[in-house]
Amino acid sequence: MVKNLVFDLGGVLVDYNPRKYLTDMFLNKPLEDFLYDNIFASESWAMLDAGKITLSKATAEILENCGDKSYEAQLVLDDWHNMLATNFDMFEMLKNLKRAGYGIYYLSNISENIFTSFKSKKRFMSLFDGGIASCEVRMIKPDSAIFRLLIETYNLIPNECLFVDDNEENTAAATEQYFTSIVFKSAEELRQTLLSLGFPFSSVNIKKFMSSKSQDETKKSKKDISKNKDHKHYL
Repeated sequence: MVKNLVFDLGGVLVDYNPRKYLTDMFLNKPLEDFLYDNIFASESWAMLDAGKITLSKATAEILENCGDKSYEAQLVLDDWHNMLATNFDMFEMLKNLKRAGYGIYYLSNISENIFTSFKSKKRFMSLFDGGIASCEVRMIKPDSAIFRLLIETYNLIPNECLFVDDNEENTAAATEQYFTSIVFKSAEELRQTLLSLGFPFSSVNIKKFMSSKSQDETKKSKKDISKNKDHKHYL
């Protein structure tokens, strides 16, 4: 019986799709592939998420590796965090699960600067009962050790936990630790899966809260974005 849910942050609670972001920015497939490989899929990026190098060092390494594409790389490094907009349907789902009495945790590969921003600006962070950020423990998913650390830190029983992540390598690693795992595609698909697993809320009520982004939140979001595009990732 599932008593706790563990969520990834990027790609689940917030939008994170670097390939789409690069396409929207450049419309140049060879350049997009180059920048993806040398920024988001780079060793420096992984080391930054693991808290093993500083932001300044990671930036310097990435720009050096990008060579004559360093200008374009700098544009991405200055702006990429603007893709991290809150998935409001997931925000509402977390609130519903919390009200239903489930334990809610996060397990995320995330750099220190982004995690600090999330803690101060993202309202969904207040819903969690706890969690592990990779930058604070110097290890990243899919390393089995980070799953064991989550279990030990919060005295969780793996077969009572459901893990949601948009990366199949991470869900496979969680399954090896006896979590029930779901590869996240969309809030609606997750809703259907939870209903099929017998989570105790009606489909009518779920549909209602899935579509109930409050007008106040939407108006505030538009106002913040119009003031400063850098605020987008705080919504």
